[in-house]
Amino acid sequence: RVLAEIKLASDNMIDCQEIKDGFNSRPAAPTMSGPAFDIIKSVNSEVYGVTCAPSLMIGGTDTAHYLDLCDEIYRHSPIHMNMADLSMFHGENERISAAALATQVEWYTKM
Repeated sequence: RVLAEIKLASDNMIDCQEIKDGFNSRPAAPTMSGPAFDIIKSVNSEVYGVTCAPSLMIGGTDTAHYLDLCDEIYRHSPIHMNMADLSMFHGENERISAAALATQVEWYTKM
């Protein structure tokens, strides 16, 4: 379904293919409702002044290690970044700003 949506949204300008030998997808947690999502949404609003919206998290996560521990796993990265910060991910001298770190600590403390 995701591939079909990408093709539709791009007017068939993007060629996407499923990778059969990649990582298995993990179950999606309920979005936009439920006690766990409501907590994330509330803390995001309190710390960052923004709401939550479902999106894709591209890349591997540690989700596989938590499947037996809980029913709802949210792949969430509570960090405020600008476009210049994005170039620091997985690159040389990977880092975040001191201000972003302080806010991220505040977010996790409130969780």
